[in-house]
Amino acid sequence: MKRIAATLLFCLFVVNALFAQNGNVLKLDPKNPHYFFYKGKSTVLVGSGEHYGAVINTAFDYKTYLQAMAKDR
Repeated sequence: MKRIAATLLFCLFVVNALFAQNGNVLKLDPKNPHYFFYKGKSTVLVGSGEHYGAVINTAFDYKTYLQAMAKDR
């Protein structure tokens, strides 16, 4: 399970690095650090997901969870 979490974290870093090449970097808004800044505009991210406890819970069925997340977009 730790391997999966590490792999997902690595993928996030890679994706961020690829976007950074185009100048499309998600970062804190310099005027208000409670928001993000993306493509020259203040941005709010809204989402839902499992708590970190799901990552360390060995009974957690991550395949079903990821399928549900993909289905629900």
